[in-house]
Amino acid sequence: MGTLYSIGCQECGFHLELRKGVGMLFFNNEKKLDFLPASEREKVKKLLKEEGASLDEFAHTIYFCPACQLQESRLSYQVTTAAGEIHRPAFSCSRCGGPLEEDDEIRRLEVCPVCGLRKLLEGTGDWD
Repeated sequence: MGTLYSIGCQECGFHLELRKGVGMLFFNNEKKLDFLPASEREKVKKLLKEEGASLDEFAHTIYFCPACQLQESRLSYQVTTAAGEIHRPAFSCSRCGGPLEEDDEIRRLEVCPVCGLRKLLEGTGDWD
């Protein structure tokens, strides 16, 4: 099960939803690849064809953009080859295109990043 954090602005309509963790859909190893974008899926399939390669750490992860000062969640994974090489995806910010850094905690917003007002509603929950 995973954690869901959602925040929205009542004034301008800004909305941010962050997912962290593993849902029940990811327990089926054969279907995991279906959740990846097509370009990543092909790269991972090619790596997994190597004998002894494994797909690990498949989960939603929180990332932070130092430029925008906002977080995003992405479906992350790790492919480990028999030779011990580790391949992980690199993610870019959907707003500015800058590199995202993995973040451990959900950062609460005090003001809306779009309009600057404090008319934010937030919620948390679990997802499968």
